[in-house]
Amino acid sequence: MLAQKLKKSFKNQYELAENYYKVLFAYNNIQLTERELQLVAFIAVRGDMSNAKSKRDFVTLYRTTKATLDNTVSKLKKKKLLQKPNGKVVLIPQLQPDPSKGFTLIITSDVEQRGTGEDNELPI
Repeated sequence: MLAQKLKKSFKNQYELAENYYKVLFAYNNIQLTERELQLVAFIAVRGDMSNAKSKRDFVTLYRTTKATLDNTVSKLKKKKLLQKPNGKVVLIPQLQPDPSKGFTLIITSDVEQRGTGEDNELPI
């Protein structure tokens, strides 16, 4: 088994969270727009997207509009990546790590054996 260790520092928690989720979603074949990825990362850092200050900060940080933010929240709810318990827009529990502590992402991959003993078969 091949083992590789990658280490990278980021300029802030938002950039760290964006890169973490970019890898996580790509690996799991979950396709998000850049704005959706930014919003997921922002909510991971802030905890929720429910108060006016968080919304203003997002709009300012990512140079967007309140309407685009609202549309993006709606799209992420439909994709079941956001939820709204107790009136607060938050990430689903499976996506709620704490970016202020950094991330360790361990990816384990292997090939399913098809019983032929051939490791180089074409997936047909």
